[in-house]
Amino acid sequence: MDYRDTIQESLDYIEDNLDTEITAEELSSRAGFSLFYFYRLFQSQVGMPVMQYILRRRLVHAIYDISCGAKMVDAALRYGFDTHAGFFRAFRREYDCSPSNYLKRHKPKRPYRINLRQEGHVMLTQKKIKEILSHWGMEQEKISSFYYESSGFKSDRCWYVGENYLLKTGENLPALKRHLEVSEAVRQAGLEAAVYVPAKNGEKYIMDEDTYFCLTRMPEGEFLLARDLYAEQGNSKARYVGEILGQLHLIMKDMEEQEEYQEDDLLACIKGWALPGARRAMELPNEFCSEFEKGLEALYPMLPVQLIHHNPTPSDFLIRQGKPAGFIEFENTEKAIRLFDPCYVSTGILSESFEDGNEEKLRQWGLLYQNILRGYDSVNPLSAKEKEALPYIVFSIQMICVAYFSESEKYAELAEINQKMLRQLITHRDMLTLE
Repeated sequence: MDYRDTIQESLDYIEDNLDTEITAEELSSRAGFSLFYFYRLFQSQVGMPVMQYILRRRLVHAIYDISCGAKMVDAALRYGFDTHAGFFRAFRREYDCSPSNYLKRHKPKRPYRINLRQEGHVMLTQKKIKEILSHWGMEQEKISSFYYESSGFKSDRCWYVGENYLLKTGENLPALKRHLEVSEAVRQAGLEAAVYVPAKNGEKYIMDEDTYFCLTRMPEGEFLLARDLYAEQGNSKARYVGEILGQLHLIMKDMEEQEEYQEDDLLACIKGWALPGARRAMELPNEFCSEFEKGLEALYPMLPVQLIHHNPTPSDFLIRQGKPAGFIEFENTEKAIRLFDPCYVSTGILSESFEDGNEEKLRQWGLLYQNILRGYDSVNPLSAKEKEALPYIVFSIQMICVAYFSESEKYAELAEINQKMLRQLITHRDMLTLE
């Protein structure tokens, strides 16, 4: 029986009452279950005990308030901690650092409501993670949180294990298998990529109910950050990004002959969902929308399709000695128009560095965009029709981002950024052509 709606009501009640005393007895009574059954049901749906979940949500809200200027003692008292010291100890146990050190390394995002139907598997306790790591004999290793460099969000599906390993989880097993296949092909071609560590039984991953867990060894290098491209020699680094992406596509072109891959129809996605969704979320000129749709429809059949990365963000690129040297993951791999990848990483750089109204920063980004495309073109030449289609693909990606981020409170900040980006890119359409 599906109890997600029942537990969702409990999550909503918790979120609305974090600044008051909440007991498991109260929640179980509201849900209509015995305390014992409610404990089991909550943990099965959310992934952790109810009181630990409440503590985590209070810590998330408190650290966000502190980042917005609240005094630490005031935030602690507001969310039910009797003393500053009690808050400090609880925070350190949860995040493995002090609140002040956390704020030096991360910019907390505004807390969003957990939606079980959108989130799927939400959280895992340290105890559960250690239990999973025992399949690799690594349950004694230090476990620490993984943060997405591009958004600052803390992942509930990925953790650092020790200094050199990454534990990943999810329900999409075909995506994991694609990641492992492409990673191995990339390494055989001489580029860096994360490769699985066999479990003690020799398998590439282990299953726990309907969830997989995979341990990978981190390849050598550092994550590429958008800010690195605005520093000295940024345009040269951008060209390297394009070149290594072109190399990746050549590797993946050979792979697609070995196995059938599902093709992603960008045109259908835009016409059926992204364009209508973007128009609901923001005002877009009718004249622009009409021209955009007709232009994309005319060019799309002439754009080469192959196996691509499909969602390459800057932090998917590994940097070594100042140059891109490989990739982190390939779970979104699909057959699609190849132009999607260089345009996607370019808009990802803009998203990470966007400053509304900063024309100079936008001009700098325009040069990075040009150099990424030139780098790609030097390794994997673009056709004349692909060059003509560039603005349409950039607009398509922005519409997908606006439509997707606007559907969830979790991504409210990203939705606003991408709406502003789309407006500016429409205004400066001339910079999206390849000179």
